[in-house]
Amino acid sequence: MPGLGDGEVVHYGELGCWVVADPDAVRAALCERRLSSASLARCLDLYMSEAARARNGSLEEILTRWLVQLDGTDHAELRKQIGPALSPARVRALEPEVERIVDDALDQLEAAEERDAVALVSDVVPARVMGRLLTLPEVDVAMLYRWTRAISAFLDGVYRQDAAEEARRALGEMCDRLAAAGADRERPGGIWDHLGDEKYRLATASMMLFGGLETTASLLGSVLHHVVTVPGAAASVRAEGDSAAHAITEQVLRTHPPLSHVARVADSDLEIQGERVPAGGLVLLSLNGRDVIGEPHAPALGSRYTHAFGHGAHYCLGAALARTEAVVLLRRFCTRFPHAASEEARLARHENSTYLRLAGLRLVLGAAG
Repeated sequence: MPGLGDGEVVHYGELGCWVVADPDAVRAALCERRLSSASLARCLDLYMSEAARARNGSLEEILTRWLVQLDGTDHAELRKQIGPALSPARVRALEPEVERIVDDALDQLEAAEERDAVALVSDVVPARVMGRLLTLPEVDVAMLYRWTRAISAFLDGVYRQDAAEEARRALGEMCDRLAAAGADRERPGGIWDHLGDEKYRLATASMMLFGGLETTASLLGSVLHHVVTVPGAAASVRAEGDSAAHAITEQVLRTHPPLSHVARVADSDLEIQGERVPAGGLVLLSLNGRDVIGEPHAPALGSRYTHAFGHGAHYCLGAALARTEAVVLLRRFCTRFPHAASEEARLARHENSTYLRLAGLRLVLGAAG
């Protein structure tokens, strides 16, 4: 495969796509109106047979209505409806609940015989936060991740029929549960009133649940790994509080973003860094400064920008909530377990080239603070 140097755009002819990794080029491309966000349909055109698409039509129908797949008026109107549900004021109001959820997870971590911070903390916290936000009456953490990880496996390999069928089943179960939560909501004016009309409501709710779990769990695992392996990191959080926790969160978002890349489709012929991309061309924009096809799990080069939440019109509406969860977790964890360390010499990640997350993080907690 061709190499990817600074400022270079590489065409992978066998895959029918272009890869952009230079941070400045990525930043510009994220605001380029000729690059459409409706990438899933194009990926299915390229990589899935018509028969397979017909068998899994309900999967495509929901996912192509996710806000991240929309552009123009559809995107702007739906974003305007959803925005108040995740506004800074709403996130601030939710912070005491996040603190309670984090404290409960840390209780479970301390009481466990095998202290895997991924299974007991970084997976649990976003699941319970999103359960609270979407008014799910019960939160079965394992079930939620079974759904979201089936969907992430499909999005990572849309050409795989087994992944498509499993994702279709998972998304169906997820939407059934979300529909019941929306119908049974007790308080008018809650988040369900912000999720658009019936055409988009379940699509938006499923997108929020998926993003709120998959990407936030990855972020929380990575910030915990940082403070138990980088000398002085935990001490800085204890001494400086939220300012240090915010700085660590931003560093992790730059160097180990939960999402390795986003896809765009050229609406018309255009040029990126001197490389011609024809109309219909699939463009993968790296969020960590690396070639997302060659070695997606290699250490990230990082970026002068935090691209983890996107940029421009599609900047992630859940960014404030994800950052809040990370900062609260760092503050509570570093205060409570000042001597925590990792048992593992090597960082292991799940085998998914698009959604990057820790496979586990076993800790020795030491004396409590």
